[in-house]
Amino acid sequence: MSEFLALLQLADGLFPAGGFAHSFGLETYTQAGIIQDGAGLEAFLVAHLEGSSGPADAVAVALAARAAAAGDM
Repeated sequence: MSEFLALLQLADGLFPAGGFAHSFGLETYTQAGIIQDGAGLEAFLVAHLEGSSGPADAVAVALAARAAAAGDM
């Protein structure tokens, strides 16, 4: 059950953790002046995608492809 709740929290911005939890601190960085322009936003997004979303999705795709190749749907 805890895995399911974790998945809901990650996938659903309306889950009780709220949308702020899914911004990965963007509001805080903006309010602190760390992100001040489009280039700063781009750097933030690239860092997030390369550091968490990208590797997580890549692992999921690799495991799904391996299962499909083995006939395990």
